[in-house]
Formats: sequence, C-alpha cells, structure tokens
Amino acid sequence: MPEGNKHLFVENTDGNYINDDFRHELALYIGGLLFTGCAHSGLENILAACPFPVNTVVGGFHLLDNHESEDKLSELAYRLTDAYPQTQFYTSHCTGDAVFATLHRVMGDKIHAFSCGTTIELRRSFLRMNKVRITAIRQTFYPDLMAKYENPIEHTCDVKEGQQWVSENGKCPEGMCPAAWYSMREFVESLARGEGNFYDGWMKNPMSAMISCNDGFRPFSFYIEVIE
Repeated sequence: MPEGNKHLFVENTDGNYINDDFRHELALYIGGLLFTGCAHSGLENILAACPFPVNTVVGGFHLLDNHESEDKLSELAYRLTDAYPQTQFYTSHCTGDAVFATLHRVMGDKIHAFSCGTTIELRRSFLRMNKVRITAIRQTFYPDLMAKYENPIEHTCDVKEGQQWVSENGKCPEGMCPAAWYSMREFVESLARGEGNFYDGWMKNPMSAMISCNDGFRPFSFYIEVIE
C-alpha cells in the first residue's frame, strides 16, 4: 500500500478518526483500459484484482515524493515491467515528479506523465478484442530424460493433437490445460488486444505464435492465432 495512506483518515460510527482502508474506492475497466483513480489501494493490488487483460493504465498512483524510498520504487518498476510487459502506464496528479523520474529510469517508454490537454491514443483493442484460436499441434517425448530424472507417474496430460479451443477477451477457454495456459497466456492476451509481430518477424503470420507447454519431458506445441 502507498506510504501516503498513513496521513489519510475517515470518521467511524463512534466519531473517531481512523486510517482509511479505501475499500470504498473504485477502479474502472473498459476493454483493455484500466482507470485507477488515485490508486490508494495500491497499483499492483488494483491490477491483480482486475480479471481482464490490461493494455493501458491511466490514473494517479498515490506515490508521493518524500514518502516512498527509491529502492522500493525501483523494485515496483521492475515488477510492473516483468508482470505487464505489454502494458502502457500513464500517470499524473498524485504521482510525484521525483517518483515518476525513478519509475521512468526503469520502465522507460512504458510509463508516461500526462496533464490537462494530454491526448492518449488507444489501440483498436480498446473497442473490440480479438478471438484467438489455440490448436494443439504436436507432442514430443523424451524417454531418456524421463528414465533419468522423472519418478513414475500414472497420468500426465489429456490434450490430443488437433484439439482446438477459442479464447475470448483474452481469457482461458474452458477445458484448456492450466499448465499450458500458463505458458501461453501472455501471448494470447497480446493477440486479443490486437498486438502481434512478436520478436520482430518471428512468425510468417504476424498475428500468431507457436508456444509449448512447460512439461520438459513431453511438451506439447500449440499454435495460437487471431481468427476475428
């Protein structure tokens, strides 16, 4: 939680002033765009509570100058960069100038300051998110590695070659293997937002990716592609 919250109070039913826990505060999500308000609940907490892919964050972050240590701010910036690599952050109001400078040193062109009159251009996915088809292409087995490193197990994977799923709004489709989804989620969310061309020309179809699951003994390769 932001350190500046220590100075903000509410009156309880007994007429006493207590620290505000900000359970009353709201954030607004519209098609990939997250408005944080003043983010008294903490920017990371708000992002974690949002069940949808976030393409753009706009709002104050309630990170005040002379309240947050530079080390804590740098750690926050690295966490945001790692956890939300495709997200752009726009902040103003209750984000201090020195705080912004510290965040910007780590986040670079992923974070922007705005003020009255600033125009923010949003991607097409703000209005409509793509459907993404996921196809199980091929499974590979490494029996030598299994024999050397793996304990015997009775059941591994129910996925079949040729099996397909469709992700809507960047969400995990019903019946998808959770471990496989964990491996591909970031790519599916990016394609749903209208982003693509991963690694500067990796795929012949720029709105696609080939991702394998995280089973090192019998990985499945999945082809994911925008279909509409």
